[in-house]
Amino acid sequence: MLAEDFAAHAARVHVAFLRPHSPEGMKEMVSRLMTSITLDCVEAGTRLIGHVKCIAEIGPERYLACSVTTHDGKVRCIGALEKESQHLDLVINILQYGLEKTVLEAIIRERAPEAFADARVQVDDLDHGPCEPVVKPIQIQ
Repeated sequence: MLAEDFAAHAARVHVAFLRPHSPEGMKEMVSRLMTSITLDCVEAGTRLIGHVKCIAEIGPERYLACSVTTHDGKVRCIGALEKESQHLDLVINILQYGLEKTVLEAIIRERAPEAFADARVQVDDLDHGPCEPVVKPIQIQ
């Protein structure tokens, strides 16, 4: 029996930092993003999380894979980014029960640009093909 309230969403996030960030700093930003997406889903009414996961890359063979499978938002990551970078690309996937797909889309579109300081962030919807991306411009101080 399939649950009628299952929904999934996939998005690609392109991040262009104003200055290079350390591998540890980028991992922290990605981890916080995954936690905030998960907690937003729970707050909005997710009743069961299949997973909230991402793969973050700075180049070939330099990736970080992170996953959340519980309502507390605890993130588990494998891999490493290994060097400073001004660019980061992520693919984020959410599989859950309880929320409609439009809610998942809105959560990623809101949270991804907030997660990365002093960066240009572009969010593309992978489920619907090419669309108008959400872009957060670089904040110059």
